[in-house]
Amino acid sequence: MSARFVVVTLAPPRRRWVRDLSRWATTGDLPADVVTCLAGDELRALLGTGRPLSLVLVDAGTTALDRDLVAQVRGAGCSTVVVDDGRRQRDWEAIGCAELAPEPHGPDAVADLLSRHGRPVDGEGRRPARATGLGRGAAPPATVVAVTGAGGAGASTIAAALAQSLGGMSGRRVQTALVDGSRRATQTVLHAPDDVVPGLTELVDAHRNDAPDPEVVRTFLRPVPDRGYDLLVGLRRTRDWAGLRPLALAAALDGLARTYRTVVVDHDPDLDGMAATGSVEVEERHTLSRWAVDRADLVLVVGRPDLAGLHAVASARADQVDQGVSLDRVLVVLNGVRTARLRQVGDVDLRRAAGGPFVAVPPVRGLEQAHRNVAPLPRTLVRTVGSAAAHALRHVGPAGASDGSTLVVPGELGTHLDQFGGAA
Repeated sequence: MSARFVVVTLAPPRRRWVRDLSRWATTGDLPADVVTCLAGDELRALLGTGRPLSLVLVDAGTTALDRDLVAQVRGAGCSTVVVDDGRRQRDWEAIGCAELAPEPHGPDAVADLLSRHGRPVDGEGRRPARATGLGRGAAPPATVVAVTGAGGAGASTIAAALAQSLGGMSGRRVQTALVDGSRRATQTVLHAPDDVVPGLTELVDAHRNDAPDPEVVRTFLRPVPDRGYDLLVGLRRTRDWAGLRPLALAAALDGLARTYRTVVVDHDPDLDGMAATGSVEVEERHTLSRWAVDRADLVLVVGRPDLAGLHAVASARADQVDQGVSLDRVLVVLNGVRTARLRQVGDVDLRRAAGGPFVAVPPVRGLEQAHRNVAPLPRTLVRTVGSAAAHALRHVGPAGASDGSTLVVPGELGTHLDQFGGAA
């Protein structure tokens, strides 16, 4: 192995294999430069410089090892190999790691890893750092319905009514999940659970460096037996979104979509990302909403049938289009439309104001009491929303079946493509 390599290690202090690796590089037994990192931020800073790297070796006992770090390494054109510490049994490949390897006891073991997962850096200049987004992976097997709306439109009630309509059992298992994805945790307030732990934060933490089985995923939700669905409790404080790593959050939601047949996501209407704002923080703040509309088979936009409400609906629909959602997958729900107005204004005028297909939901009595008691929502509301959504889903079909294209995450086709035509 005559080519030169650059190997980066990330491990707690005083790991023997890291000292051995540095010694082999110093004595020339291993033709590689070794860069040692003790913290995840140190590795992220190194990746951000654009310096060509061959391989990243991470100790399994490193707390910073998660999906987002592995994705950043992949975005830099490298592979991540986890060095087994003999204590942590996790599915490392599920979060994107190339391999779980034992501690190297000689330079030949490291050379073998480099031959399979590394690449020489001879003749390569400094590459620009590349941001790694969520990407669009394979469509989850569940039916995903996203529900959003402007403040005061009743979107959370509509989402709960839809979940109740879609709720059902397969054997002894509930097959519908309602996700409280609003930063204000409106669903949590309406369901008044005895405890707010575990919830969304804990489910995301469980997916940072593992892929829990469906039986484990179910333990993070709480049953709402009178309505036939399970609820994922939302954030306890609005600022808690900053602790949700984007890829871990997306993996948690994908885990829900593999556990339940139907996932209803009640989320905020904001969808702005880095491409529109130039801010990574803004995109991370909207990760849940962006996942919901990207994966949704159907998007419900809820608004009031007044001037301000229709303006909010139009804005939300425009944001959906900018996000790449086909308008035939957007169903407008006009909440609180009185029968007198339907006769006065007419269906055509409301359709023009809504901008397309819509369903008019009349005012419903008994909602407040049903929310306080977490009792079944009124049949009129559930039937109206459920029928309209079911009809729209039958019309558009599954989102994953729209075409035969395969969506590729940056870096997953390999790292030697940069030599052809320049790096992205």
